[in-house]
Amino acid sequence: MTSRRLPLVLLGLYVLFVVYGSLFPFDFQYDPDALDRVLHPSPRRVSRTDVVANVLLGAPLGALMTWSGVAGRSPIVRVVSVALAVAALGSAVEVGQAFVPGRVSSRLDVVAQVLGGLAGLLVTRGLLAGSRRPRGPWLAIPRRRR
Repeated sequence: MTSRRLPLVLLGLYVLFVVYGSLFPFDFQYDPDALDRVLHPSPRRVSRTDVVANVLLGAPLGALMTWSGVAGRSPIVRVVSVALAVAALGSAVEVGQAFVPGRVSSRLDVVAQVLGGLAGLLVTRGLLAGSRRPRGPWLAIPRRRR
């Protein structure tokens, strides 16, 4: 495997890890009110631990998207693509969790994951900015050619 493919493989494996860990034990049960609870949740107490866990869950997604070059070249495109991709994955997982007994879906989880993804993007971009080594498919272009 070439070093250019490694970040993409890691990104794919991490997405699978997030889906697996979020929907385990895969005991889905039909509940006609499940989607209504996702869209109109009852007020609940915010858990700092849960927020921190979701920020930490989203950070590797932003980091791997940046490292692999999937996030794009310009700063605006990177921010928007990471935010949308992490929000889409987080929303899909939360909807899936609505059908797993014992799991609680929360829109706050998605927001925390997006914030984590953006933090991962910023940290990775800062780390890669000073490196002269190839950094991924889109980031490997020498600076003089950009």
